[in-house]
Amino acid sequence: MNNARFSRIMRGLIPQSMRWIMLFIVAGFPMVVSGAENKSNASLNSHYLLTFDDLAQLEAKHSAYQQLEELVDLDYEKKTELNNALKKILKNITDDQNQYLEELVTEDPGENEAPKYRMTKNSLKKLSDQLGLNIFAEEQLKALKSLENIVFLEQSLFGTALVRLKLFMQDDYKMLLDLAHKQGPIPHNVLPYTQWESGDCGCADTIFREGDSPKFIIGMYPYWDNGEVQTLDFSIFTRINFFSHVLNAKHKLVPPPNWKNQKPYSLFVDRTHQYKVKLDMAITQDFPMTDATYFTQNLIDQIDAALKKNREDYPINRLKPFLSFGTSPTRSMADGVSLNFNLRTLTKPSAQKAFGAFVSQLKKQLIGTKTAKVTDRFYLNLMIPADALVNSQGFYTLENLIAIAPHINLFIVFIDPLVPTPKETLDSLVIMKRVRKLFDSPSDELEARKLIQKMVPMIFPDGYEIKEMNHILNYAEWNYAGVGLWPVPVSAEAGQAVKQIFSLEANYYAWVPQPVIDASVRICNFLCPHRWISRVILFFLFMLTILYIGLSFIFYRLRLLYKKKYVLVGILVTIVFLMLVFLCDPYWKQHRQLILFFFFLGGVLSFIGIRISKSQASTFP
Repeated sequence: MNNARFSRIMRGLIPQSMRWIMLFIVAGFPMVVSGAENKSNASLNSHYLLTFDDLAQLEAKHSAYQQLEELVDLDYEKKTELNNALKKILKNITDDQNQYLEELVTEDPGENEAPKYRMTKNSLKKLSDQLGLNIFAEEQLKALKSLENIVFLEQSLFGTALVRLKLFMQDDYKMLLDLAHKQGPIPHNVLPYTQWESGDCGCADTIFREGDSPKFIIGMYPYWDNGEVQTLDFSIFTRINFFSHVLNAKHKLVPPPNWKNQKPYSLFVDRTHQYKVKLDMAITQDFPMTDATYFTQNLIDQIDAALKKNREDYPINRLKPFLSFGTSPTRSMADGVSLNFNLRTLTKPSAQKAFGAFVSQLKKQLIGTKTAKVTDRFYLNLMIPADALVNSQGFYTLENLIAIAPHINLFIVFIDPLVPTPKETLDSLVIMKRVRKLFDSPSDELEARKLIQKMVPMIFPDGYEIKEMNHILNYAEWNYAGVGLWPVPVSAEAGQAVKQIFSLEANYYAWVPQPVIDASVRICNFLCPHRWISRVILFFLFMLTILYIGLSFIFYRLRLLYKKKYVLVGILVTIVFLMLVFLCDPYWKQHRQLILFFFFLGGVLSFIGIRISKSQASTFP
């Protein structure tokens, strides 16, 4: 069996999920590939980019290898004929074909016949090793095309993008990293804008997040996964992280190419907020940190400015403070920040203390206080590799995390391993139990319990069967503050499992007829995402009512309008609209008791007013 066929068969035998996690499954941490150098972004002129020429080179090598395979063990009577056939193929991948011909061509002298000339499997394998003829199938080359002209400022981001394709084996990555690594000015490539649709889902349920132990469902979306409309079930998620901004070696915060505060690039932000889901911006820093050089006020200012940048071209967004009488501020681009820093090498006590002070000051600048709460407008999250926490590497120790826990809203723990490991450690449930075990006997049990209540394990649902997925989600629901899913959008099966285990399905009374339930779901699925339009209508209805009452005191004829039939029909429609808004709008739902009280009070006062009016009217001539 020749090398190419063997390679293809092996790729087919290895399960897709295993191929996916054979390299660095975790997003945003330094990649360790066998023999691959971790080229950190040491300057602004270093980046990763697959150009058209790079992909054309891979396709040429793929095609050349296939053509060379067809010549294996074919006999030629003349050496020149075989040389000419080989040269015709080799000219597409090398400028010096002659140096390889002698090694490729083998002469078989024969016993009773003229000598034959052929290319053997061994000679082709040797040529493949010399020229780097990695064998990528058509499906793999097509998948790589999706990364063409996308700039990655960190090796870890490019490596994560390769892992997302789920089609490559470990030996392929080193070559792809070397091929994509570029020196020189970073091109200003413009990516397609992110397009999210909701399908027929409604707003995210807020009930499961209430109480002393709220649950969070966090999605992670890679910025390069765009160009086509993607359907997200927003009703699953509490927060979505947009992965990722980059902190480069020049202390500068660089956004993804498609993170802009203007339409159409910001439409996905508006869509997220429309469905009551918070959007956090992740920040990846790949190179090792050894001191406190980066933990500066300048970085805090950059993060604060990027997070709080207002979205342009949204009139209702600017009107929100007025329409809500100050209760709803103008929405910014993001609702929080998730620090994806490489703190494995932060071993000096002084540097660890400096990072703690940095986190504390950043939280204070974001919300005005250093203490993190569930109700914070802006969240501050920290991403942690599970293996680093289990092995207490660098800053990732229980003591350090307990120290900064008061300033952190969520600790997002990447459960799946960062590098290839034995099969037994590839089980997310095993890793989750190892992390949880750290909190069984700490020196400060109370503080450790507060810490675990902020931890959210990040898992990769596509790598598991639905039965395994249910076990993982159940364990997360019982032992952690929720679960994280990478990447977004998730499959329908995974989404349904999350809804069932975290009790996100709507609960109705058993006696309610199914058609009524279906109708109410459809109505709320429309009204909730468009709640600000309904709030605008409510605002103008309220102002119109106030105006009518005021004018009716001056113009008595206006008091007769309420007797008209069309006015009564309008009042009836308005009452139905109000009840639907109060039922489907999350803001009004949480104040339903107060609303019912005022409705009751208004009804009582109206009844008393009518009785008084009638009693006085009987004394008039």
